[in-house]
Amino acid sequence: MYSDSSLAALVAVASMEVDSLRFQLGRDHLFQLNDTHRALDKLSFSYGVHGYPDYRSLILEFLEDHSRSGIYALNGQRYATAAVYFLKRIQKEQITPSNPPTTQDKTQANHGIPWLWLGLKCLVHVLPRSDSSEELTALVHQLKLGPLSGEDDCQKIAVHQEIARYLARIE
Repeated sequence: MYSDSSLAALVAVASMEVDSLRFQLGRDHLFQLNDTHRALDKLSFSYGVHGYPDYRSLILEFLEDHSRSGIYALNGQRYATAAVYFLKRIQKEQITPSNPPTTQDKTQANHGIPWLWLGLKCLVHVLPRSDSSEELTALVHQLKLGPLSGEDDCQKIAVHQEIARYLARIE
């Protein structure tokens, strides 16, 4: 699961209660999982963990107990990998004047699939648990969030607060 950054990011947000996560697994969404990724998903993070609360609790109990999970434990390095993944996705896909919305972006917005909002929420979840990383530090310094609206503004504020905390912690 940790061999690919999209899978590591999916594991890192397993404790989040976000119903729409399981709908964000196509190749054009927040978690870009292809058939190879799905084959690596032996614990069914792409569906089971985010779809069934009892299964989620069982898996998280295992992953958060370092004495039981050993090399499979969720640790600061894996959270940093996830944070890098979310930052890259947010910056790459963010709708800005130089990156106008595509028909697909408009369709997603019309169907209530807030992948950007979800990406920001996931980043806020993983950043406080992330170890220091040169790539992560460089990316948080480069992050420029374009204009957002409504609930996205709250997430934008939360992202900036977590970035400030991360930078204060590593310096």
